[in-house]
Amino acid sequence: MKVFQVANIYPAHLARLGPALSQCDGADAATAMILADVPQAQILAPCIGDNPDGQLCFPQHQDGLRLWALSRGMPQDTSADDILLAQIEEHGADVFYSTNATRHSKIFLGRMPGCVRLKIGWLGSEIVGTGVHHFDAIVSNFPTLNANHAKAGLRTYYLSPSYETQTDVTGYVPWPERRCDLFFAGTYSRHHQKRARLIEDVSRTAANQSFSADFRLLNSRHTRLAETTPLGLFPPFSKVRRPLSVRRFAKPPTFGRDMFDLLGNARIVLNMAIDIAGRDRGNMRCFETLSAGALMISDEGDYPDGFVDGETHVTYRDTDGALARVQHYLNKPEKAATIARAGWDMIRQRYSKARQWQDFVTLVGSLGSVRGKSS
Repeated sequence: MKVFQVANIYPAHLARLGPALSQCDGADAATAMILADVPQAQILAPCIGDNPDGQLCFPQHQDGLRLWALSRGMPQDTSADDILLAQIEEHGADVFYSTNATRHSKIFLGRMPGCVRLKIGWLGSEIVGTGVHHFDAIVSNFPTLNANHAKAGLRTYYLSPSYETQTDVTGYVPWPERRCDLFFAGTYSRHHQKRARLIEDVSRTAANQSFSADFRLLNSRHTRLAETTPLGLFPPFSKVRRPLSVRRFAKPPTFGRDMFDLLGNARIVLNMAIDIAGRDRGNMRCFETLSAGALMISDEGDYPDGFVDGETHVTYRDTDGALARVQHYLNKPEKAATIARAGWDMIRQRYSKARQWQDFVTLVGSLGSVRGKSS
């Protein structure tokens, strides 16, 4: 079975890699450079490495698409969608798999080459765009979200990420050797009120308790103006002006290998799920944190198989509970290290690349049977 996978890279991450990518002399070299730096938990095993049955593309990197088109003698004005379709056809893919189902239009999916038997898309968010109803399967590891999408007419199935293989670069760092007591990375804005309150309360506690904290925050585009000019005293800028306690620990967002190095050298990582998933837990930070061997302190909910509160991670009910657990486990390093190591072991055993690929193969087989019965 040949799989063509479309993967993601954040615009800010792509911009950081821009200078190095500009030195690549071909599309394959550019893809390899991006792959070496991005999260890989959602990328299927055959699409990593030299397996001819898998091919990977990051269409956000427009220059990479152009390099590929140029090497095939395609006109300079060929659209990005046409280049991507040509790549799929050249690969002879049986399955088209996108880790961002919302980026593809109905028109694009309707123009798939004849070799493609199945179109599968990951959707871990609300339904957006014209294309999601034109996949043969929509997948995620959020049962409640899948059920809601099924009610909207999508054909949904459960599929899990693997452990984050990028954390193998750093390896397991023993608890005493980790540089940071508390780490958080994510969006901080007025649209994430619960998360903002948690970060604010934790930052005040960190200042009072004198433990080290590192918050890598993705802020509003107006935050810099709000915090460096008098505009921050007035609406709407005052709404994105962060408290002094947060600014004390806040640093610019980080991505890729840099992020995984920070995770791998953090003792505790704070996590909070998004509201759209309901009680379902298992966002990518869960897989990344356990893969990095840090102790995850996260909100209560229904976690994927193998995630056990008090054994592989720790949960909290509210902000006060989160603060209490952070302080407790910083004062009980041996207990914290035991839980963190159990999480490291579990995530690699239960969520290996081999298992992820086998689950995908099983899904494809079941979809083939369904299509066969309906044709």
